[in-house]
Amino acid sequence: MEEVRRWIDLVYPPRCAICERFLRPGGAGAICPDCGAGLKEVRSPLCSRCGVPFETGTGEDRLCRCCLREPPAYEAARGLLLYEGAALEAVHRFKYGGKTRLAGILGPRLAELARTWLPRGFRPLVVPVPLHLRRLRERGFNQSL
Repeated sequence: MEEVRRWIDLVYPPRCAICERFLRPGGAGAICPDCGAGLKEVRSPLCSRCGVPFETGTGEDRLCRCCLREPPAYEAARGLLLYEGAALEAVHRFKYGGKTRLAGILGPRLAELARTWLPRGFRPLVVPVPLHLRRLRERGFNQSL
């Protein structure tokens, strides 16, 4: 199997799923070191309701000013990555560029966040956001599904 992978890499050199730069052989489906370093995870301290991190970077998790003033209709939300740089590019390439292999790269990381963040025994209901038929035709897939 390894021999086959090497031949495939020779004919179709692997590229970074985000920036499309060539990777070393054997790196198919991976992200280059620069893009990997640009994926900044959301870390505490953050708002315990909306999940937005505080700019100070110090202190405990607490409610942010917005959630104190006007609490959202949900109990809590969390994000995996700061929506900037490589993460922003990855989401745009996935949603609008048809780079569906990013789901296989980022999806397991998102699932791990859910496993560690949600209380043990909690059984969330995850429902994909419906996509307008016109958008579905344009993209060819529903990214939330």
